[in-house]
Amino acid sequence: MNDPIVYPPNCQELAEDLSKEELIRRLKAIQSYFQQVDQFTQNKYEALSRHLASEFFLEHPSRDVRMLSACCLADLFRILAPEPPFYDHGLLKQVFSFFARELSGLREPDSAAFSKHFYLLENLAVLRTFILCLEIPDGMDVIALLFKNLLEAASERLPEKAKQLSIQLMTGILYEADNLTQEVLDLLLSHVIPPLKNQRKEAYRLAVQVIQKSANSLEKPVTDFLHSVLVEGHRSHSELAEDPNPLLFELQTIAPSLLAPVLPQLEFKLKSTDERERKEVCRLLADIFSAEPLDQKPLWLAFLGRFRDRCIDVRKLCVHSAGTIWKAQPHLRADLEAELIARATDPDEGVRVEVVLTVVNSLRRESPSEGLFRLLAERTLDRKFRVRKESLQGLCALYRASGTSAAESEPYKQIPSLLLHVYYIDSVADHALVEQLLGVHMVPWQSEADERAQALTALWRSLDRRARDAFDDLLRCKQHLREELRQWIAAPSSRGDRMALLARSLESSLRPLPHLRSLGERLTSDSALKRLFSLFLDAPTCSKRADCVRQILQKIGQPTPGNGLYWLTRQLLERASQLLVDRDAALALPSCDEPALLPRLAELEPDAFQQEALLEALLPWLDMGGAHSEAALRVLRIAAMPFERALPAVKKLALEGSKWAVRTLATLAPTELAHLLPEWESRAATKPDALGAIAAACWSSQLSWKYQSDTVLPTSSSSVCSEESGPASPPSHNPRCPARPRGAISSSPASSCSQPGCGVHLAPWHPFVFSSAFWNAAAVSLTPSPHRGSASRRASLCSKSAPAVTTAIRSC
Repeated sequence: MNDPIVYPPNCQELAEDLSKEELIRRLKAIQSYFQQVDQFTQNKYEALSRHLASEFFLEHPSRDVRMLSACCLADLFRILAPEPPFYDHGLLKQVFSFFARELSGLREPDSAAFSKHFYLLENLAVLRTFILCLEIPDGMDVIALLFKNLLEAASERLPEKAKQLSIQLMTGILYEADNLTQEVLDLLLSHVIPPLKNQRKEAYRLAVQVIQKSANSLEKPVTDFLHSVLVEGHRSHSELAEDPNPLLFELQTIAPSLLAPVLPQLEFKLKSTDERERKEVCRLLADIFSAEPLDQKPLWLAFLGRFRDRCIDVRKLCVHSAGTIWKAQPHLRADLEAELIARATDPDEGVRVEVVLTVVNSLRRESPSEGLFRLLAERTLDRKFRVRKESLQGLCALYRASGTSAAESEPYKQIPSLLLHVYYIDSVADHALVEQLLGVHMVPWQSEADERAQALTALWRSLDRRARDAFDDLLRCKQHLREELRQWIAAPSSRGDRMALLARSLESSLRPLPHLRSLGERLTSDSALKRLFSLFLDAPTCSKRADCVRQILQKIGQPTPGNGLYWLTRQLLERASQLLVDRDAALALPSCDEPALLPRLAELEPDAFQQEALLEALLPWLDMGGAHSEAALRVLRIAAMPFERALPAVKKLALEGSKWAVRTLATLAPTELAHLLPEWESRAATKPDALGAIAAACWSSQLSWKYQSDTVLPTSSSSVCSEESGPASPPSHNPRCPARPRGAISSSPASSCSQPGCGVHLAPWHPFVFSSAFWNAAAVSLTPSPHRGSASRRASLCSKSAPAVTTAIRSC
């Protein structure tokens, strides 16, 4: 200690009474000399080393003095390696603590002294000088301070070279350390889990690289720590011991080899009697299995067993996690599918809902397997509405996401039928849901008319018989609700009587009767609101109807939870809205070439088809024959529009025996039938085989008239009567109305029968009858006719008027 201090050549003494500037100048000279020296064979600078390690330099108030002293000491450690400049453990600890403190200057990359801090870091990292600290008592305290400062110094501004040197310094220490203290381990591991993981991104990346490069060195201390926490249940002073699950997940992601000895021990935790503990372990394993492939078959099977846990929360958690595992681990999908199918019939409603949501989310970007699709299909008929709702919404979302090919590809083309089958459930909520999903997903009402027509046609083609019947019922119910709403709005005095009818179409949870009463009062006092309702009911297109709905709801108020009138009005308008077929979509339907769909829509929504442009689109169908001609005739008859341009084609079809052509003429142009009688009469001689079809068309059309207007069939009499000749003589009997003439067709306007209590409606008819020659020829033609289904109905109508035809039809 009393040896004289030897200074490098041309360097002056470092006295404590020097000014700061002079001291800095002399330290720079010494540091510049040592920086250029490789190594010394003899330690002639031990006294200088001790002098620089004195409290005067280590605690000097000048930052530059401290930094230059640290660089000189680091150079002396380098020059004299592998031996230290001195062997005093206490002094060594002070020096290494001094080094660790000075490295905190790396936090300021923009400072003028950063180059010196970087030089110190490089010197210590390359020479691995801190390994000497492992041999002194309490050296781990210094290592903990070093790790703390290096991790806190990591930032985006810190040069990449400095980060790599920090990693090199820390990994070198971990490689040589035999026993890491919990403090050092916590400093490193705490930066890879929240909250520090999210708060210090660069420190997280630095810690990850250190752990990955030191995985072999960390395996034993990490394993011992986790074993004591997970298996033995010890709770050390470490904060990581309170909740080790986040650490387990991060370590499995960063360095799976660290957890290889630990993960099998989690299997026992899955069988714990503590529900909270089982839930936490299930959450941890779900995260681990979702991260990357894991070769832990027994642990995976134990995790699958928790899908059948007695705790509802555990089952929900497992089902919820199945979605992320499904996406990350394709090779585990078979096991997950089996468990999800089993949980689809779970006694708890919440678990079944979670199953549906998980399956739907898992299948959004891929074709569903047969088992999972069957699962969703079965849940559409679940006993709980919430499960049915989630299943239907998921299926319809898949249908819409699959694009235009959905209605033609398996299994998506089954979805429309599954949706409409739910309409048979006697529940207002289900009916409203089906109607909403049809207009949002299946046939999006906001699409262009051509797209909606194509979507509607594709949906119709994919429906089975029961679904088509439900589709008809849906449109019919909407039409009926609109009519009830129209009459309720138009007649304030009768609102009380119709209020109950409207309330049946609304969910009971909305308290429909009080709110309908309130809405009725608003309609009485607010003429603008009443006018908006009328515009809504008469709107020709979906866009105009939606605009009316928006204005009505704005007048009702804000959509707050306490505004019950708003939610009731919204559901009432949604249920009354016709979003599938409007005038634009009806005009585009003929281009979709689906003759079976048009007549049904025309019957249920006749207002949408009453436009002359549609007649132009249907004219080519009249010449196509078969189903197309029949569809066009039925639409023309239902729409009851002027059809002068179509009249020649309709008459031609009537001459060929088309019953719908006869019905169309009888409805829209009854006088034209008289002009066809000579042609029909002439066919008795030229084309006797055609008379069967003509007679069947006549009887069938008359039958239709009877159902619509309660008229009866003409009897055999004289030939065609003129308009001036008047009706034929009344018959002695009429099965439907005793006062109704038989054998003649009235040319008077439509009226009611004068017979008291009869109520038969008489349609306007042009007076004409068929000759007996025609019926005799028709009877011969009908004798081999295979029309057995309609024979009895026709026979019941002509039993008194055309005996020959009756006999022929009965013998068919």
